[in-house]
Formats: sequence, structure tokens, C-alpha cells
Amino acid sequence: MPEGSPGRSKIKRKPRMDPAEVRRRTLSTAENLVLGEGLMASMDHISLEDIIVQAQVPRSAVHRMWPYKEDFFADLVLQLAERSEVSPSVYDPETLRVAVRALEDNWARLSTAEGRLSTLVEVCRQGSMRNFEANLERPSLRSYIVLSATGMSFEDDVRRALQESLAKSELSYLQGMAQFYESMFSILGRRMLPQFSGRAMGRAECSYLAEVCSSAIQGQVLRTVLTGGGVLPDLKAVTAPADPFNVGDRKPWNGPSLSFTSTFLAMTEAEPDFVHDPGESQEKINEIKTRIAGVSPESSP
Repeated sequence: MPEGSPGRSKIKRKPRMDPAEVRRRTLSTAENLVLGEGLMASMDHISLEDIIVQAQVPRSAVHRMWPYKEDFFADLVLQLAERSEVSPSVYDPETLRVAVRALEDNWARLSTAEGRLSTLVEVCRQGSMRNFEANLERPSLRSYIVLSATGMSFEDDVRRALQESLAKSELSYLQGMAQFYESMFSILGRRMLPQFSGRAMGRAECSYLAEVCSSAIQGQVLRTVLTGGGVLPDLKAVTAPADPFNVGDRKPWNGPSLSFTSTFLAMTEAEPDFVHDPGESQEKINEIKTRIAGVSPESSP
């Protein structure tokens, strides 16, 4: 090149960011924003421009990938739905521990059918009250509510994909609970009524029971969150001691524990020829405790 002629610029351009990396970083930043700071997952409360800055991605690449803000939020909603934090149910190891402790506290009663029934009622009462509280306390509950409401505003294909994703997330929780119920049945001498057996539906024995009981808690959790404030009766409030199932024990109840226990008793029955074996029952309890200890609170069983 002749001396004095203009040469090529020595300033190197930054390499173009891979589109897959742009997508990953942008959605991940928005996802953390929604879950970490508790922001509303709607287009009115999250700035795409702010997300671009925080994600450190090229603005032009983002707008090429998502020409309309609605397109970005559709993808964000679907990605959020895959997170266990926004599942409509929460796996709470302490709920299962509470149920097991209630069972152990009534160990001496398990030798008779009447004692097993009263123990079952107490296990249901304590476990459902604890699970209701655990659901109310989790920070991501409002994210689930907003996610569901936001998803309903999208086109049919996005709405269907959202429903499928939430269902898959819920399925692992329900499978774990169905397994827990089956283990408890073997100790308490209980079985599913044939009409409600999951096997009749091509599923695990207690799968339908797990779905119905989970829904009983979910519905009252959502109602408490959405309508709280003193206008309606407080579902969290406990009653004076009562014996609603005529088992000979007067204990305080609340709305979720009444509906959960009613559902559980209505869908199951006592094994007619069951004989309590303390040794086998203890082995079952040990197995349950091992399973509980082996699953982290952040994941579903």
C-alpha cells in the first residue's frame, strides 16, 4: 500500500453475539427479574429496554428476534411456566414430616380400626393445615397467579402451551404425593374406592386422589390471596375444638383441613381384613422418612 494512503481501521469490532446466546441472556434476565424482585409478569410492569441493558445484549438483535413486545412476553411466559417455583403446588418436606409425626404420635391406636380412622383424620388435619400455610408463605405464589392470568391473554397456541407446561410441572408433584399416600395406606389399612382408583384411569392407584386433594388446597390458597382483607371469613382462622368426623377427638380445624380431610375420607375406605403389623409399619415409616430426606425443598418429588 503506497505510503500515506488510508489504511484499514485498526479498531476491531466486537464479534456478533450468537442469536441463541441473545435469546438465553434476555429471557434469563427477565425471568430473574420477575421471580427475584416479585415484579408483575405483564407488559405494563417490565421494560424490555431495561432488560436489554441488564442482559448486555445488542438492542438490534433483540428487536430482530422479537419484533413486537408481545412476542417477547409470550416466550417469557412459556419459559417461566417451566420453573418449579411457579407450579400451582409446592413440595414442602415439612408437610410430610408433620404427617409422619402425627402418625407416630398415635402409634398405640393403630391396632384397631377405630384407632386407625382417628389417626388418619389427625394426619390429614395436621398435614393439610401445614401445607396450606406453606403455600401461602411462598414468595412465588403471586408469580403463579400473574403468570396464569397473563397467559390467558395470549393467542390460543401460547395459552395451550402454557397449560401443558404448567401441567407437566404439576405432574411430578402429584406423582410424589400419590406415592406418599400409598405408603400411608399400607400403615393405616386404607385403600382407594374402586370408582376413584387411578388404575381405572390408566394411572397410579392414588393419582386421582392426589389431584383432587391438591386442588382442594390450591383453590383455598388462591381464594385467600385474592380475596383477603377481612371482607370474607378468614380461611386461615382455626375453629374452636370440634369433632366433625366423629372419631372421638376434639381439635381445632380450618377451612382447608376440613375440605382436605372430607375429600380424603370420601374417596377411600378401610381395608376390611387389615391387621396392623408394627414391624412392617415401622419399615414403611423409615422408607417414607428416607424419601423425604432425599428430595430437596426446591424440587418436586
